[in-house]
Amino acid sequence: MRILFLTAFLAISAAAQAPNAAIRLDQAGYLPAAPKLAFVAADPPAQEFTVRRANDGKIVFRGRLSAPLDDPDAGDRVQTADFSPLRNAGR
Repeated sequence: MRILFLTAFLAISAAAQAPNAAIRLDQAGYLPAAPKLAFVAADPPAQEFTVRRANDGKIVFRGRLSAPLDDPDAGDRVQTADFSPLRNAGR
C-alpha cells in the first residue's frame, strides 16, 4: 500500500500558499485509507483549512477546524484539522 506523503500544503486560509509554522503534524505520511489529522496553533482561531497539491498549489481538500482546545503538553491552544476523507495518494 502506498503511503500518502503530505508535503502538500495545509493552510488555514485559501490565500495561504506556503507551509505554515502553526501546523503540527505527528508523522511524515499517511496511508490513503487511514485517519489523517493535523493540529493548528493559530491565534486567533481559524474556521477552515485547505490541503493543496504540492506541484501547483491547487486545493484538493477543504475542511472545518474543530473548536480550539488547550494542549497542556505543548502549551498551545490548538484546533484539529481532520482530512481523513482525502484518499488520493500524493505528495
